[in-house]
Amino acid sequence: MPTATVLGVVKDATGAVVPSASLTARNLETGQTRRAVAGTDGSYRLSALPVGIYEIRAEQPGFRAALHTGLTLTVAQEAVVNFTLEVGAIEQTVTVAAEAPMVDTTSGSLGGLVDEQRVSDLPLNGRNYINLTLMQTGVNLHSRHGETAGSTGTWFSSNGATTRSNNYLLDGASMMTTWGASSASIGHSTLGVEGIREYRVITNSFSAEYGMTMGSQMVIASKNGTNTFHGSLFEYLRNSALDARNFFDLQTVANKRRLPPFTRNQFGGSVGGPIRRDKLFFYGVYEALRERLGVTTVSDTIPPAARADVSQISPIIRPLVTLWPEPNLPNNKYTFPFSQPTTENYGQIRVDQTVSASDSLFGRLTIDDAEKINPREWPQWRDPRTSRFQFTTLSETRIVSPTLLNTARFSFSRTWLKTDSISGVSGPQFAFIPGQEVANIVVAGVTRFQGDNASPSHNKQNIYTWSDDLFYTRGRHSLKFGTLINRFQQYTQLSLQSKGNVTFANIATFLQGRVQNLQMVTAGSRQERYYESTSAGFYVQDDLRLASRLNLNLGLRYEFLTIPQEAMNPSIGSNLRDIQHDAQTTLGRPLFGKNPSLRNFSPRFGFAWDVRGDGRTAIRGGFGLLYDINSPYGSAMLSLAAATPPFSSLSSLQDFNLTALPVVLPPEVIGKSLRIMDYALQQSHILQYNLTVQRQLPFDMALTLAYAGSRGLNLMQHRDGNPTTPQILPDGRKFWTGNEPRINPNWTYIRLNTAGGNSWYNSFQFGLQKRLSKGLQFQSSYTWSKVIDETQGVVPNDSSGDIDRVDPTDRKVDRGLAGFDILHNWRFNTIYRLPEFSSGGSVGKVLNGWWMSGILSLQGGYPFSVGLQRNRSRSKANDSGSDRPDLRPGIKAADIIRGVSRGCGNFPAGTPVGTWERWYDPCAFAVQPAGFLGTAGRGIIRGPGLANVDFSIGKDTALGFLGESGKLEFRAEFFNLLNRVNLGTLGGTSAPAPVFAGIQDVENPLGNAGRITSTGTTSRQIQLALRLLF
Repeated sequence: MPTATVLGVVKDATGAVVPSASLTARNLETGQTRRAVAGTDGSYRLSALPVGIYEIRAEQPGFRAALHTGLTLTVAQEAVVNFTLEVGAIEQTVTVAAEAPMVDTTSGSLGGLVDEQRVSDLPLNGRNYINLTLMQTGVNLHSRHGETAGSTGTWFSSNGATTRSNNYLLDGASMMTTWGASSASIGHSTLGVEGIREYRVITNSFSAEYGMTMGSQMVIASKNGTNTFHGSLFEYLRNSALDARNFFDLQTVANKRRLPPFTRNQFGGSVGGPIRRDKLFFYGVYEALRERLGVTTVSDTIPPAARADVSQISPIIRPLVTLWPEPNLPNNKYTFPFSQPTTENYGQIRVDQTVSASDSLFGRLTIDDAEKINPREWPQWRDPRTSRFQFTTLSETRIVSPTLLNTARFSFSRTWLKTDSISGVSGPQFAFIPGQEVANIVVAGVTRFQGDNASPSHNKQNIYTWSDDLFYTRGRHSLKFGTLINRFQQYTQLSLQSKGNVTFANIATFLQGRVQNLQMVTAGSRQERYYESTSAGFYVQDDLRLASRLNLNLGLRYEFLTIPQEAMNPSIGSNLRDIQHDAQTTLGRPLFGKNPSLRNFSPRFGFAWDVRGDGRTAIRGGFGLLYDINSPYGSAMLSLAAATPPFSSLSSLQDFNLTALPVVLPPEVIGKSLRIMDYALQQSHILQYNLTVQRQLPFDMALTLAYAGSRGLNLMQHRDGNPTTPQILPDGRKFWTGNEPRINPNWTYIRLNTAGGNSWYNSFQFGLQKRLSKGLQFQSSYTWSKVIDETQGVVPNDSSGDIDRVDPTDRKVDRGLAGFDILHNWRFNTIYRLPEFSSGGSVGKVLNGWWMSGILSLQGGYPFSVGLQRNRSRSKANDSGSDRPDLRPGIKAADIIRGVSRGCGNFPAGTPVGTWERWYDPCAFAVQPAGFLGTAGRGIIRGPGLANVDFSIGKDTALGFLGESGKLEFRAEFFNLLNRVNLGTLGGTSAPAPVFAGIQDVENPLGNAGRITSTGTTSRQIQLALRLLF
């Protein structure tokens, strides 16, 4: 809920409770009041208060009234405000300046607040406020996901949960896109800083009122109007003339500039105020983005020597070779300039009305439109993309009695994504499929010539949401009852493999026309679906004050999702019900044998012990059994449009000589490759738990030490659903001859979306926070953690190179570090306002009003795997996908990226590793004997870490003619202040980082093995801004 709660106990000067005292909370911004009566034990509770600044008044005949003023209530907060009444006339008032406690003594949940000051003043690259989520302990940034329309924005894992298990709620309205991973537009950001007041991220053991996902809950409160007019006008400007050169910005004949041109303008404004004082308010926001970003792409091209002798190149391959340009950089590299345009417009309007002392409501509408053209690795490719988001909420709060309150809400969310991927390369000498552009071509040893293999695509999602929450206070019990109903409408139109995807083991086999794997859509496929489903959740939560210093949080939630049904044409639904025997899919409903969500009972438990009873030391803990309701399943269902017969399918062929274009496939492989959902699908769920100690320290600081863990079960993953059966040798090893039949001979490769994964997460979390005093506030969040899984994800882009199991029949083979695992993760942010000088006049205007802020980010590298370009084991797993190689005996994983290479083949010993040119030692690995899996484990190598400082310095100049709060704010913001080179990651979108071709028993490493050609962050960029505030 995007509201707050005030609770406490009323006592007299002797410490005895004062029953039946009258409590009044008044919002100082809107004048709205709320009343309650203390119980027989002196306790009171004011629930569902809109966030803002309050005064709380306690009165009882025979006592002086007590007034706590200046209390700032934040979203999803439970602020404990105790009163001590003194004997005297009620007309007399004792006023105390109130501050919300820094130690949580009421809840066992973990999480943190991103307050209005941080949203406004911290340096945000792109003004994407979702990035501030990373400031919380237990939150790991996941930047190894692939680049598609549905994978934009900031991805993260919360306490070991999957990256699709995060719930984004703006005033209760879902902000998730069709693919269920983030709230970002096609422009890679979530705009609206001017329209967001604050938000809270709940990361572990949340109460029963929260459902739908099992990772985190992001509760966002929009800004509302008040009794005074206030607003802003702003312009943020960037230009490459102020920026440092990126490590990979290289001057060439084609690009003689110091660095690519870059201009960015973000401008807009906001205004809010009263329409009718104390009754009706409004707040509106507009923000626009206009960007032309110069992008440097460095790619490995085919060496001139390899194409010098045309007679040695297959005639059918010669036109394809010309697609790779001649190198214009040393070591057979190629770079080209590209100006990436982005246009985005964001608008929001909110209206609040206080109907009466017991009835209030608000409505909000948010719209975001974005357009962007992305480059690819080669100048021929362009990816034009567009998105449109609409979010609206209508909410009413009614006070039935001092102890009973109800909040009802209706929301509508629509997200629309449209993408294309164009090369402009066409003609019979290039087309693998008649009438199409050139196929996506992957050649190990050089950069792939590839666009988005699912484009053009069109994805739309509508979510209609009804919710109701009832708050009831009775003695020591604070009860909540509620329901949440979502109606999902999800439409997708894909073009997966519409051009074809062809793979070659290395440059030599490419020039000879020896294809390793070819996959293309079957002619006549209809890759379009429109699913409808409904989720319904019901909960009860009792926050029990068991003793004066001990609170229990007891909750139970039940939530299910109806089986998605094809709405456009009910008969179009189909599935392979018996994957081992069926020769064809079964048409019609249902898509699953049983609804896996019908047993989704979710108990929640938490406790908070105020050790000394002074609110300064607390021991807290919590446990929850949580479920993912729609996000992963919806994404998986939409991906099935690509290849579920009889309406669509894929065709694949391995190990053949390319003799003619377009390709004519043999009849026995046409339409035999599928993508299906497990007919016996299980329900993904997670066990979350934590034990936490909090202590308030001097100087307005609070320390948090926590152990947090989770155990994920039945996590979504995809694997080969139709593997071959190997021989088992006397020593226990598996061996394939390559002639073993698949379990179901009616089909070839079946990509099975199933819930068969497990994960284990353990962490130590250290948080230190200082509240604003003497101009300084800061937050430090350090997490030491480890998450292990058996692969997880819905689509290949979820975790680059680590989603496919090399052995579909033995989960232990692929047990390893999760793709988003980070061992050490530290985030620090601060805001400091310099002391004011007493000087007046022009001197005071120059010296006063200065402030600065910054964000420090330090984290370790992501794990990744290395692989062969071929299916060396001959298992045919994952459509004859990559195997991992052998790890040479006696080599420790940590040594693979340290020191120098051991040397092998044409790779000289003594070559430094741990550099961008060779991050790891390829000679630590070897090609295993044919027919066997390699011994190298999954995710045994760590990629580059990250160290980054973003810094802002500002100057506020008071403008009296705009009122008391009127000012002109100037900012200079420095992203990557120290201009540190943070290298990017290795590993492909859906395969490990290739180290050998895997054709021969003994091979030279691939020429680009271990080479990094991009950075994970920008170079130093400077942004200037002017903001007019009133």
